Amino acid sequence: MTSKIAVLVVALAACSRDGLPGNRAVDASVVDLVIADLAAPDLACPASLVHCGTTCVDLRVDNANCGACGALCAAGQVCSNGVCGCDCAAGLTVCGTPCQCIDLRTDVNNCGACGQACPPHGVCSNGACLLCGCAPGSSCCGGVCANLQLDPQNCGTCGNACPTATVCSNGSCECECQMGLTNCGQGHGGCYCANLESDNQNCGACGAVCQAGCVCSAGLCESQCATPLVSCSHGLGCSCVDTRFDPTNCGACGTACPTGKTCSNGACVCSCKAGLTCCAQGCFDLSSDPNHCGSCGTPCPAGQTCAGSQCWSCGCPNGLFCCGGGTCFDLVRDPAHCGDCFNVCPAGTTCSNGVCK
Repeated sequence: MTSKIAVLVVALAACSRDGLPGNRAVDASVVDLVIADLAAPDLACPASLVHCGTTCVDLRVDNANCGACGALCAAGQVCSNGVCGCDCAAGLTVCGTPCQCIDLRTDVNNCGACGQACPPHGVCSNGACLLCGCAPGSSCCGGVCANLQLDPQNCGTCGNACPTATVCSNGSCECECQMGLTNCGQGHGGCYCANLESDNQNCGACGAVCQAGCVCSAGLCESQCATPLVSCSHGLGCSCVDTRFDPTNCGACGTACPTGKTCSNGACVCSCKAGLTCCAQGCFDLSSDPNHCGSCGTPCPAGQTCAGSQCWSCGCPNGLFCCGGGTCFDLVRDPAHCGDCFNVCPAGTTCSNGVCK
């Protein structure tokens, strides 16, 4: 290689002195280029590759040597088949510079071909402009003017169809429930019209489920009771009661009998011991009770006592009790008033601590 360069230098030097045909001198830059090429090592490039400088390159795909040595692709471009171009995804086409990747099937400014724009109010569908001429407030959807706020076939956007039993309202698909029904769509695909008065799965409110054995009635979960039992759950659980005999639901749900009374045939009645009388508040001894003296609900005046079903004022000292007529008696020891006024001990017995013995 060295001898070859030496010979070439001598020849070029001679040419530079004597000149070329037509007395043209050899340009020194040409000499330098030839020398640099000869000085490069001999490369054996594989098939389809080309020797560029000191490297073997593929002119079909090399961004720095695209189609020819030294042909550099601009930023954002790639070398494909020896030509610099944009790197667009499948289905997109390069339109304009710098690189713009366009879908010619839907782009209204490049419909079917780069730069082919659709007229106002038109849309690009499958590379063809569809003309609607829609009024303000409407949009062109597939060649038809549609109100995207109200159209159930184009709700919010073209082609967005609302499901069955829904309507398009303000660009959103919503349930269309009849009067008296409520949308309880959660868990039912977004739309479910329920009667809150009778729906076991939505009793009184969406999602309020009646437990087993209950039914939804007037928005409350009630028991399914066999006659003559009735439900008194009022949405608080399922239970059946007999209002004929239930003291907490006597005659009707929630009607409780007072202390000392029981429920009989739907009415609160007393179950009093002998000598006691049934009053609204319970069982009392009308002969001696100062709050029910002689009759239910008749109280004695302050400072008086009830004896013989009458109110008396005796002014008895401590330990004695007024038993009427202004007379005071010892109810602890008096056999004629043992434990109570006019309670006479049987013959042969005495009164001790208010008890006949």
